[in-house]
Amino acid sequence: MTVRFRSPAYNHYRMKSITKEAKELLKRRDLLKSSIFSNLSNTEELNNLSEKLEIYKNGIRKAKEDKESEEHCKNILKDFLNGAFKYNCNTKGKIDLTIKYEGDIKAIIETKNYDNKTEMIKDNDYYYKSFYQSVLYYYQSRKNINKDMTGEHIIITDFENIYLFLRSDFEYLTANKQIINFFNVKKIDTNTKDFYNSSKAILEKINSEVVGYKINLFEDDAEIIFKFLSPYNICSLKTNNDFNIISNTFYREIIYMMGLEETKDKKLVLNKVDNTLIKLTMDILDEDLKGEEKFETALKLNILWINRILFLKILEAQLRVFRDDNNLHILNYNEIVDYSFLYTLFFKVLAKSKERRITENKENEYYKHIPYLNSSLFEETEEEKINSITKLNNSLKMKIMSGSVLYKDRDFDKKELNFLEYILRFLNCYIFNAINDSSNINKNTIIKSSILGLVFERLNGYKDGSHFTPPAITMYMAKYSIEKSIVNKFNKFFKDANFKNIDEIKIYVDANIHKIKEQVKYILDSITIIDPACGSGHFLVACLNELIKIKSYLHVLSNDIKVDIEDDELVINYINGTEYKYNMEGGNISEIKQKIQKILFEAKKHIINNQLYGVDINPNSVNICRLRLWIELLKSSYYLENNGADKYIDLEILPNLEFKVLSANSLIELEEKEGNNNLKLAYDKTELVKNMREYFNADFETKKEIRKKVLKLLKEYSQYNTKLKDYNPFDMLKSYDFFDSEIMFGIDSFDIVIGNPPYVSNKEIKNKDMVNYKKLYGIQDDLYYYFYIKGIKLLEDKGILSYISSNSFLTIQSKKGLREILQNKHLLEIINTGNVFEHAEVEPAIVTLINEDLNNYEFNYSDNTKEDNPVSENNSIKINVDIFINSPNSIFFTPNEFNMRLYNKFVKEASVLINQKWNLIKTSRDIEKNQSALQNYRNSLKEGDITLLGLITDGGVGLQTGDNGIYVGIIENTKDAERVYNQRLEKIKYFNKEYNTNYDISKMKEKEIRELFDLLKENYGKNTFGQGFIYRIVSKNEIADINNLSKDEKENGIENKKSFVPYDKGDKEGNKWYSPTVFAIDWSRDNVDILKKDTKARWQGYNFFFKEGFSWNNVLNPNSEYIKARYKEISINDVASMSLYSLYENTSSKYFLVLLNSYFLFYYLRIFINNTVNLQINDVRQLPIIIPNKKQLKQAEILFDRGKDIKEKRINNLISEEQEQKELKSLQEEVDGFVCELYGIS
Repeated sequence: MTVRFRSPAYNHYRMKSITKEAKELLKRRDLLKSSIFSNLSNTEELNNLSEKLEIYKNGIRKAKEDKESEEHCKNILKDFLNGAFKYNCNTKGKIDLTIKYEGDIKAIIETKNYDNKTEMIKDNDYYYKSFYQSVLYYYQSRKNINKDMTGEHIIITDFENIYLFLRSDFEYLTANKQIINFFNVKKIDTNTKDFYNSSKAILEKINSEVVGYKINLFEDDAEIIFKFLSPYNICSLKTNNDFNIISNTFYREIIYMMGLEETKDKKLVLNKVDNTLIKLTMDILDEDLKGEEKFETALKLNILWINRILFLKILEAQLRVFRDDNNLHILNYNEIVDYSFLYTLFFKVLAKSKERRITENKENEYYKHIPYLNSSLFEETEEEKINSITKLNNSLKMKIMSGSVLYKDRDFDKKELNFLEYILRFLNCYIFNAINDSSNINKNTIIKSSILGLVFERLNGYKDGSHFTPPAITMYMAKYSIEKSIVNKFNKFFKDANFKNIDEIKIYVDANIHKIKEQVKYILDSITIIDPACGSGHFLVACLNELIKIKSYLHVLSNDIKVDIEDDELVINYINGTEYKYNMEGGNISEIKQKIQKILFEAKKHIINNQLYGVDINPNSVNICRLRLWIELLKSSYYLENNGADKYIDLEILPNLEFKVLSANSLIELEEKEGNNNLKLAYDKTELVKNMREYFNADFETKKEIRKKVLKLLKEYSQYNTKLKDYNPFDMLKSYDFFDSEIMFGIDSFDIVIGNPPYVSNKEIKNKDMVNYKKLYGIQDDLYYYFYIKGIKLLEDKGILSYISSNSFLTIQSKKGLREILQNKHLLEIINTGNVFEHAEVEPAIVTLINEDLNNYEFNYSDNTKEDNPVSENNSIKINVDIFINSPNSIFFTPNEFNMRLYNKFVKEASVLINQKWNLIKTSRDIEKNQSALQNYRNSLKEGDITLLGLITDGGVGLQTGDNGIYVGIIENTKDAERVYNQRLEKIKYFNKEYNTNYDISKMKEKEIRELFDLLKENYGKNTFGQGFIYRIVSKNEIADINNLSKDEKENGIENKKSFVPYDKGDKEGNKWYSPTVFAIDWSRDNVDILKKDTKARWQGYNFFFKEGFSWNNVLNPNSEYIKARYKEISINDVASMSLYSLYENTSSKYFLVLLNSYFLFYYLRIFINNTVNLQINDVRQLPIIIPNKKQLKQAEILFDRGKDIKEKRINNLISEEQEQKELKSLQEEVDGFVCELYGIS
């Protein structure tokens, strides 16, 4: 079979300029008709844009009449972008303008004046100076890694037309080696012809399509201009991530007030502002607390206090709606003048019934409309009794953040405020309830409850690898998993039925609701759900909303309303379509509204009480999750039907959630046996569960009694397991290093396990935890691997697991065990979503499965990595699981038509070889042990056979010295030697300053310099000059003649002065074909003896020292299209130089290099072996190799010799870089053609 395949080398080499309408980009990004712009035509924002756009156009027209300069027009553009979109626009270096949003540069702008036709790009033709300059400035910005440079777009404009380019196109262009070399010249004059001609010559040869999206500011529709220039497009704010555009603004100022700031890698550290909340709190803590412990204690208290304040703000907003009174205040900064007042609110008002409130007369009036809420959120913790909020110093003032939302009030001109007044004023700038009819409200001030989850997840989650899951993902996963669970339960309950989906159930229920209403309610009420890494509770809230919606959909909620979900929130309308809102009208609440609100509240409370469970290792996250659930209940809370003066004062009290969401390590099980005790046999959960259930609805007094009973029971159980001795579920600030679902929740298995396991690699897991995980799970791996195993263990038979996790499990070898676990269950779908997380670099995938062992079944696989909608169904392919089971290492690959052809032609056979032969070559020891069997296999091979590279080669990682500085040097008269020479001078200069010494190496001989560096490292530490710093410069006279070394010298070292030998440290630049090493290692007998014995070194790969072979770059650029393999000369190879050596006489290293440098084998590697950036030696060893005939072998070797010859000519300056690229490009076409023909994929 011939597979049609087209490699990039066959495309016509010229950068193609393509211009498309702005609408096309908006459509592609789902922004053209997005709900975020649904009311745009009547909004203040569009009116503002139209007004500012008219001013802009008039300004540019006038500039043309007056023949004003480009600089003048730039200022008009600046004012327009700032006035219409609040963008901070400024010049940055040579860049004409940058668009800065939320503190980061999101776009760079190259401007050309309205009459500069010779330099401005045109439709479908970008070969103009403005484009070349944009590429240069983009490259320089990325190279310099500006800390605020997160540019998503490049803009070129003549003040009338705007061309918007995507970063990905410019990334591709600036990854070109010729571009890099050209732009790395110290000083580039963009005004010269040379810049123009050279840029054009290079870009013309780059195989790429560059798309510019164009809009005309004078002719296009104002709505299109608004959408095109909005932050959702220009700043690439994802509608599924930034569901509330003010999230970053809100978050940034919240953490500023608290006293924190984010580092570049998104870690939270103390900021330098005085008198912030965390610093005020640290001042009142025990003096014995130091460093990290003090910071963590303060942060826990701060999050608890901020939680309460935010809840009060939401309560205030909710009461305003309920009572139809926008003047109602709970958090009034004019009234709450100190922390004692706040303390009273927390613990003497909200936590106590009216009869038990003890307050002053003034406060009685102020608290008149504040209901008793009961929830444990407003109970003083043991930590707070010691470190009360009342101890904070309210007289100290802090500086107000630059650009604070407070300054939107033009009358506000203060520079400092105390924290309490600052936060209360700050919160007053926002609206804290989701208002359906918000057409007259600036939506940039609306805080939905879900935004608080995002804010606190960012505040709290990075250290433990948790990341806020976007609403589009949580809503999809909740809906999909709950619907699948309902289908399973309906089919089990109604034995003769065979429902395939929720819509078939709906048809059946519609026809029979009068007979089966109770059965339907029973089924929906029986679904139990746990999130074992719940974070801020986003998945639990999504499940709560989905269950309410489905209850409405299947007629077991209320016949008066219809419930839907939009943007992560419940949308409730009457059956006739009008909006439902629980509020007073004419001083009263209607009977129908009271009835509906009560139904909604009780339904939510039932779901939370009986169906939702959450665990998180971080107590701060648990408190946030509880807050989210309380907020959802508060939205549906209703007034108790009291008469007289108290009418419409008392709300239905909120439940207690200690047994619903708790802080523990859900991966560590409570051991059933401890010594001779068996906890499960001794433990009767009946009494404990009874108390748990009663506690959920208990009021203030009853709670005290139940707590005593629960703690007494736990003390009794602790005689069977001592870990229970300290377990106190009522401590809001404590976490536990074990999890037992029966003891903690009163339930041992669940219908649905859902969540987003933490993104923590095995290298980041603490040693103590890793020991426990390895003991429990039998493997040492990333945290999410364990969560899959634990999740399945928590499931009922035929329960549903739905996780979004790193997608590394799809292909990498270390996750083969996880793939086999998933494939042996009943997979429902895998969606490769692409990166949907705002601050995680990991690429995730969604996995949903049924907990049943199943063979030979079909499931849905979607590759949405190039989709704007990460859960789109456009790419869903139904595929049999056996395809993946029978692929090499059981990998998951995208099963499109082309890949399936490759699968049938090569992958199946490669998989057979892996299953039958891999155990012979798995390790160096295996290869040595199985030499005879391997040689017999090689002897059986014939022309045209398919084998694995690892079966006909040998090799591995090389030497690790433990301290390169002592042993390794740079060969003289190279660019690297010049670099090391200058670095030595700088490092000694810094050392002299640091240690008050006066060394001068400028007049020293090389031997003296080496001895000085060796001595200083010995006295001050081996990393004194930086880890692995190489400071030796090796002369040619010190290098041994490796062709004449004896076997003893190779194995045990050299005894004369010429003791340096070539040392291959790998190739970070990714040179193809050939690149001589610039490193040499001192292979003296003394050094070799030390390297063999030194525990810091790794004496490995010695069987391959002094052999020629081939190696490759072990880190692939994500945009790369080739493996980039090169010839490895006779040398010692370093641990970073993974190398292989040919063992089969009818092949050669040259032949393998031609195959490895083809696009086809790169594509095969990416799809069927490893899709990550890290390329391991065992990945390369799995590549399928065709045994060539003599003619094919010779053809390949001639191709390699050409490649090596081209590289050598360039190294020796016999050809220009331009000529080198031209010849290599021509060679690449021939290589790809040869390999395609060899593999039958022409």
